[in-house]
Amino acid sequence: MRGKHRMQLKRLVRIRIAAIAIVTLAVILFASLNDDVYQATSPSWIPHHVIVRKLLSIVAFSLGGYVAAIVFGRRRPILRAAMAIALLSALIEVLQRIDGSTETLLWNAFDVLCGAIGGFIGGVVASWTAIRRPDTEY
Repeated sequence: MRGKHRMQLKRLVRIRIAAIAIVTLAVILFASLNDDVYQATSPSWIPHHVIVRKLLSIVAFSLGGYVAAIVFGRRRPILRAAMAIALLSALIEVLQRIDGSTETLLWNAFDVLCGAIGGFIGGVVASWTAIRRPDTEY
């Protein structure tokens, strides 16, 4: 009976982690497509506002990468997080294009690269803090 209870607990933890991942990635997706968020994070009165916005996107994608790496667990979490967040970033670029964005393909590619960098950073942090700890079970 004890083993069955432990399996149920592990399953519940995985479900919670997956739910957190879905919410985190949905918030990133929403924020990326919202004009008010865009204006708040890229006011033209800030010198080099585009650089600030790209750095903020890397931070946001790092949070997504962190959660994604935890979902992926111990099997290549850094690579898988970077790839997953790069794909999310590519999806965002497609949706922004559909919504009327006029960015060039070069900027789109750079934004996807920022996603991959953020996913990589989040994956590294997750592997250092949450995945490789001996007392952590997923």
